[in-house]
Amino acid sequence: MKLKLTTLLIGIGLTVLSLRGAEAFLAEQGISRYAVRVAENATPAEKNAAAELIRYLEAICGSPPRSGEAPHVIYVGPGPEARRLLPDLDFDALEADEIVLRTVGDDLVLAGGRPRGTLYAVWEFLEKLGVRWWTSSESTVPQLERLALPQLNLRYAPPIRDRNAMFCDVASHPEFGVKLRLNGFNTTVGPEWGGNHSPLGFVHTIGKLIPAEEYFEPHPEYFALVDGRRVPDQLCLSRPEVRHLLIEKSLEWLRSADNPTVISVSQNDNYHYCRCPECAAFDAREGSPAGLMIDTVNQVAAAVEPEFPGVLVETLAYQYTRQAPKTVRPRGNVLVRLCSIECDFGRPLDDPANADFYRDLEEWSRIAPQLAVWDYVSNFSNYLVPHPNLPVLGPNLRLFAAHQVVSVLEQGDYQSPRTGELSALKTWVLSKLLWNPEADAGELVAEFLHGYYGAAAPHLAEYLEILESELAASGAALPCYHYAANFLSTPGMIRCAAAFDRAEAAVAEDPVELERVRLARLPLDFALILNYPRAAREPGFAPERYPVADMAAFAEAAIARAETNGCVMVRENAPLSGAVGAFRQLAEAVSPLPPEFAAVPPDRIFDLQDGFFALEKKPEVSRIADPEASDGAAIEMRNAPFCWAASCSFCWPMVPEAGRWRLYAVAAVDGDPGEGNAFSAGSHHTGTGHTTAAGVPLAAACGGGYRVFDLGSHDLDAYCVIWVAPAGNPAVNTLRFDRIVMVKEEEGDEL
Repeated sequence: MKLKLTTLLIGIGLTVLSLRGAEAFLAEQGISRYAVRVAENATPAEKNAAAELIRYLEAICGSPPRSGEAPHVIYVGPGPEARRLLPDLDFDALEADEIVLRTVGDDLVLAGGRPRGTLYAVWEFLEKLGVRWWTSSESTVPQLERLALPQLNLRYAPPIRDRNAMFCDVASHPEFGVKLRLNGFNTTVGPEWGGNHSPLGFVHTIGKLIPAEEYFEPHPEYFALVDGRRVPDQLCLSRPEVRHLLIEKSLEWLRSADNPTVISVSQNDNYHYCRCPECAAFDAREGSPAGLMIDTVNQVAAAVEPEFPGVLVETLAYQYTRQAPKTVRPRGNVLVRLCSIECDFGRPLDDPANADFYRDLEEWSRIAPQLAVWDYVSNFSNYLVPHPNLPVLGPNLRLFAAHQVVSVLEQGDYQSPRTGELSALKTWVLSKLLWNPEADAGELVAEFLHGYYGAAAPHLAEYLEILESELAASGAALPCYHYAANFLSTPGMIRCAAAFDRAEAAVAEDPVELERVRLARLPLDFALILNYPRAAREPGFAPERYPVADMAAFAEAAIARAETNGCVMVRENAPLSGAVGAFRQLAEAVSPLPPEFAAVPPDRIFDLQDGFFALEKKPEVSRIADPEASDGAAIEMRNAPFCWAASCSFCWPMVPEAGRWRLYAVAAVDGDPGEGNAFSAGSHHTGTGHTTAAGVPLAAACGGGYRVFDLGSHDLDAYCVIWVAPAGNPAVNTLRFDRIVMVKEEEGDEL
């Protein structure tokens, strides 16, 4: 994405000149020449819009509006005077978020549809004067000696009526979201800010409507049949009793709500859908489990409509229901929300790499009267590493608008107030694109960089371009779950660090902008930590060229900066406190690998040192200093009974990507050769309950110090735990565990 910084600056200059060249002025030299009028019967949002306009205009020109007669009047809202000035405009026909900005002689009308349009018209006008809301606490408000009355004639309705940017700053400060023209569920505001669209239950609601803790024991038949047994994870949607109960509960929710507009009746967040004969037959006829889901939701929607004629029933086309059904069609009051979670977010959603999703978008757009999208714009495995998806944001939102998508939820980093990767930039740019998908995303990025980072902007732009070129050169996909930005090469990280060095130098005299730059640098810092073991094992690695001289001190500084800036979660629902130990472990000196791995490329190896493992709280299990171990430390299991003495979650804060890995334990066994195993180790999938284990025979393990033991192949993903267990064999005196070396498997591997 080439950023048009020069074009941006010239454009701003022309805008200022054109306003100053006008003959009529709203204020000059601190003396106001305008009044603000709002109708007595205006809505709370329209009255608030007038108050906000007065507040900002006073800040801009240094004087409040006149309370009596004035040469110029700004009419706020679709009141009688606005209707008199614009007799050709049917205000009652305006859409809910539509805006009108029109100069009529010496006066100005700022109005819009109800409930939010007038607020949005005021924000639009203020932005034309140069006001910018970068974050909830950081804005630009120009001070002007002369404020010209601009000549305006603008009427605009956003094509996407329900706009969500699911970032922490918006959820925590919803009034900021209103200024960005967001109106979705996480912009929860009262009527003075225009209200918002918020589905009852939000999402994954069938488990809330029919909770397993209440119904599973008395009615297991209501729940999904998976592998021959009933499980409480999803419902059996072919059962009439289940559908009737969904209707009953949905109506209860609606009757207890205040002016509801949407209710969610949607699948739980797992793949355990029902495979009973009736459900399976329906799925087979429709070619997708979406058929049964839509058929069920249609029945709920038909029951809802007579009592709640304006309410939509929302459901998901997500994971196993993403593919549209062959014959079942959603009712007119059903909103289908298509989810892009499996996609490659380094490429537009209509790219061949995302052909399956694009096919589903086309099909749902054809059959669904009301279509929504749930899109993913952050990295939910690690909020603290680079995720270069800016170039696809504009094309994707234009794609949604072209397919008549009426609601878009852009799920970003909703758990980190400030530390998420470029979260301020992405919140702002996405909000602008949600409001106007035809806007130039490159120009928006450039505008934010210039306005927020000042003189550092060109260097931040260079950093973004390096990230994008690194991703392209790697050929890697960019999923919304990745751990360490492994697409970054070591030379690429060095170039990124140099760009940030120049950025910091450019704003060294401005403490506010310098702190912003350092916060933007934090994801690169964590990428340098997480990728350090890989880089250090690359042929020709030169420590003096790596951007970090003292990795341990560097890691401590990065952790401290994250904590100081309010970082609580480093990935979805995983606290920073649980990752600190792993960051420190990765920052330690890289231990030499056993000679058996000399021929394996460094980018296919992950060294899972003993420091990554949590210990079972047993007196026989402890950490010890061990000069024979690769890092000088080991986990000792002395005459220990069988238990998972050491275990480590695969998903965080580890680096490897999900996939097939071969595991090798490095351990030393002291005992008497004999029957049975010395220890076992393997992986356990917490979702499926499946365990893959390998036992190490005592006869082959005893003596000789540390040795490498092949634990076989393991399919690992974010739900897996890697464990080491003593066998409880009395012939084993002591087991010392040093590390597990992980090798990403490829075709034809031999070790």
